[in-house]
Amino acid sequence: MESQLKNKVAIITGASSGIGEGTAVLFAKRGASIALCGRNTKNLNDVRDKCKKGSSNPTARFITIAGDIADKDVRAKIINDTVKSFGRLDCLVHCAGLAIATDRLASLTLEDFDMVLNTNTKATFFLMQKAIPHLEKTKGSVVVLSSIVSTVPNPSLLAYSLSKAAVDHLIRMLATNFGPQGIRFNMVRPSFLKTNMLRGYVKEDRSIEDANKMTEEKVAKDHPLDGRIGTVEENAKAIAFLVSDEASYITGVDLKTDGASSLKSPYM
Repeated sequence: MESQLKNKVAIITGASSGIGEGTAVLFAKRGASIALCGRNTKNLNDVRDKCKKGSSNPTARFITIAGDIADKDVRAKIINDTVKSFGRLDCLVHCAGLAIATDRLASLTLEDFDMVLNTNTKATFFLMQKAIPHLEKTKGSVVVLSSIVSTVPNPSLLAYSLSKAAVDHLIRMLATNFGPQGIRFNMVRPSFLKTNMLRGYVKEDRSIEDANKMTEEKVAKDHPLDGRIGTVEENAKAIAFLVSDEASYITGVDLKTDGASSLKSPYM
């Protein structure tokens, strides 16, 4: 496992925190060189230091690219700087995303709706569009971080749910369209984790004010497996498997890392 991704070149968006950070640290441990992308420059530099310290590959290199993924110039810079620095691209791991919670339909503004869809759907489409020519050369792969709310209705995450559902189907289409070129497209679908995203979650019977008071225990009881929420590390391992050669014939997959929470009956 330690050398599972040795000499692979990866782009990881959302690498300044949460699952993106955890995935970057694991990829470094398994030998990859990484372009770390995110909005927080200080955090990116901290993650880069963690990657350098934990890398199993003495020849691996790590660069940081700061900026908002919703900006087309930032997306172009991510791809161009990566290929210029490393000469190739083997995998794109897209963890960057945005969720805005609201307790009712009327509360969702046009500005918030556009912000979420631009970040989660539009940016994902056009980032992959720029990456595909380089992935075709290496027969590389893409893993996008989705969410259980793309299929399990959640009235408090309207725009976020729509944005992730659109990306899910995009991944399925790209898996079939680019299968002949040897490019694989998959998604990992977690439930709620102890990240910044968790603090923005509001269930239909809770107000916006209650969101920041939500505890891990309240969410954990909805997860049948061990009665706990998943960890960043568990999701990072799922992502690492999907980009590795061990998953060479896996594409178009929706890999749930949700402890069966999406299967739980409301009557349980």
